[in-house]
Amino acid sequence: MARATSATQAFRPLRADLPDVTFAREACLPARSPWADCDACVRACPVDALAADSGELSLSDACIRCGQCASACPTAALRVRGFPSAAARIGESGERMSAADDADDAPLHVDCWRVPYEESPDPTLRVPCLGGLDGGMLALLSAQYPGGVRLLDRGWCRDCPAGGAAPAATQAETTAREALAAAGTDPARLPRRLSRPLPPSRATAAGIPRASGERRVSRRELFRHLLAHAATTAEQCQQSTADSGAGREPPVREHPVPSHRRLVVAAQQLGAPLSPAHQPDVTITPTRCQGHQVCAAVCPTGALQVVMEEEAGGIDFDPDHCISCGLCVRACPEEAVTLHADGGLAGRRIRHRIRRCSECRQPFSGSGSDGLCPACRKKHHLLAGGTRDLLFGGSNARVKAQTPVIHRDNDEP
Repeated sequence: MARATSATQAFRPLRADLPDVTFAREACLPARSPWADCDACVRACPVDALAADSGELSLSDACIRCGQCASACPTAALRVRGFPSAAARIGESGERMSAADDADDAPLHVDCWRVPYEESPDPTLRVPCLGGLDGGMLALLSAQYPGGVRLLDRGWCRDCPAGGAAPAATQAETTAREALAAAGTDPARLPRRLSRPLPPSRATAAGIPRASGERRVSRRELFRHLLAHAATTAEQCQQSTADSGAGREPPVREHPVPSHRRLVVAAQQLGAPLSPAHQPDVTITPTRCQGHQVCAAVCPTGALQVVMEEEAGGIDFDPDHCISCGLCVRACPEEAVTLHADGGLAGRRIRHRIRRCSECRQPFSGSGSDGLCPACRKKHHLLAGGTRDLLFGGSNARVKAQTPVIHRDNDEP
């Protein structure tokens, strides 16, 4: 079944003079639908550098490129340079990406760019800020490295300009640990934090260094594997800019992979689906649903899909792709859709049945043994109540009797 996330989106820099932060407007919830009120990226920014207005983002000079806006975005519509690509980790079909050295059970450490390169143990994934990694990415890394993932806490987060990194990284670690543990993952493979304090004087910069100042070549093939995709993308952008002569970086097309989808794929790579306790669920009340299919039309990830067959059809719900945005709930004109925080059944799609009207042959949902859609049922009810005479002729007395009497305030009773 094709999903909305299968299409690539154009990521463009929010500012020409700050190409490290890119945005795919087509994937942004408020840009897709007037029912969306998401502002997760704005709330996540530790320096209030982001502003949002109906799907349009603006970035101020205060941006420190920490990536916390991108890790908070439910649809992965934001990218910040220096972080591993979720699309590269998953691949188009969700298959497991093999590490360069699976025989080595050493954990993969994660360190920030402010730490001197020689202080990072081997192997290490160095990122601008630990708060820029969401739970889905930590789960993917844990699935690919037998020794697990270790987040190195240097004790600098409190005084760093990206001070929100400590709680953001802790929340991401908790999300990944709980989801993978419930899926039966080996405890040694779960991500966790390691306290490895360093004197603040050892920091290479007061804030996050620029990408050009971070050493991007690994000491081992494992680290090089992690950065290969980012390096290739950067080279392609530089070449395209040189060829076009436009003087600014062109958009890069990538697959936005939401954090929940990363959790799902990580669990699958480890051999088990996510438990229902970590899967959202959507239910549709048959007696309310009129088959407008608006819920599927506004779904940003394709978690809701319309399925029509010759004599029947329905709405398929796949919790593996649901990001709990609630657009389906707000868009349904009959308020027939309900979103639940958990209870989704991974690996089994839940179909809400739709019948075809026995008279007009239009799809509909609802109760009733007559096989008529609500519109045809209403039509027959009106005709049976005397509207036939009103529309097609009959005795004047009957028509007069059917005409309602309207009383005004000054009329006599």
